[in-house]
Amino acid sequence: MKIVGYALYPMMILIVLWMWSRVRGMKLEEIVEKSADEHHEVNDIFAEHPRGGDWLQFESWQKESRHWVSCGEWCVQVKTTINTFTEHKKNGTKFACLTAYGYCEAHVASGAGVELLLVGDSLGMVIQGHDSSLPVTIEDVAYHVRCVRRGNQGALLMADLPFMSYYSEHTTLKNAAVLMREGAQAVKLEGGAWLANSTRLLVERGVPVCAHMGLTPQSVNHLGGYRVQGRDPVKAQTMIDEALVLQESGASFILLECIPVSLGKAITEKLDVPVIGIGAGPHTDGQIMVLHDLLGLYPGKPAKFVKNFLASNSSVHAAIQNYVSDIKNEIFPAPEQCYAWFRKNNLDCGIWR
Repeated sequence: MKIVGYALYPMMILIVLWMWSRVRGMKLEEIVEKSADEHHEVNDIFAEHPRGGDWLQFESWQKESRHWVSCGEWCVQVKTTINTFTEHKKNGTKFACLTAYGYCEAHVASGAGVELLLVGDSLGMVIQGHDSSLPVTIEDVAYHVRCVRRGNQGALLMADLPFMSYYSEHTTLKNAAVLMREGAQAVKLEGGAWLANSTRLLVERGVPVCAHMGLTPQSVNHLGGYRVQGRDPVKAQTMIDEALVLQESGASFILLECIPVSLGKAITEKLDVPVIGIGAGPHTDGQIMVLHDLLGLYPGKPAKFVKNFLASNSSVHAAIQNYVSDIKNEIFPAPEQCYAWFRKNNLDCGIWR
């Protein structure tokens, strides 16, 4: 009986396909050929993106997002991975990153083409209303990672390790584990070569790392304010050397903040890993902004590297799409959002968020 049952399966499938073809007005051969093509197309998608994706009914809005690839009436959600950014670096294509703190903004941003979402400790300023990011705790970041994860449509989700949450190797590993369990796919730490050992330990345990250099807001009291970094030739060379050390230790990204254009260019060219910039000039591999700055929501004078994209667009979605497009077409950042090598003083970074 089992043999007979197995023999009937192909016949039943052909009958169903034939009935469907009658409804759709298509020949059976066309349906079989179309199904085979879509099968190979989907296999190619999964081969290119090993993490795979989730099948969902195709909707028109998904055509606008790079995270959705259509296959007939269905589509697959492609998840961005570390390899995506390695390919960007290799091919010389720019990519857009953005901070996110909640479900809705994560959904809109990832749907508009943002490839990396950062749950930043900047939430202490733009969400909690503090004058710096220092009061933010690991519990705060973990909560927002959960919110962003639910709205994310395939962007890589990175989270900040907040102030004093990585002061020792044990603490670093413990707190990174908290964020990864909540849905983060990489963690960001602020500092230079002294992070090398922590970076190596995290990477050995499967945690991708982004090292944040230049203006490091968690060190604002030590730096004496939000100042442009790396204008002194000796300090600039130190930053280049330390970036190489962190790359050697296994960092997947280097993020440069508030440094001269030429230094951002030099570091980007020296490194094999992707470099993300914020106020670091147009030559970095990717750019990042704080969402509230991009939308002109934060009160007070914005930093020099900030551009309000909502001012020239009719919706939040359109503003973020404009931001992504300007980065990919190398329109943003423009010269007016960049820092020169020399100036009479370094107090021109403005208010950082």
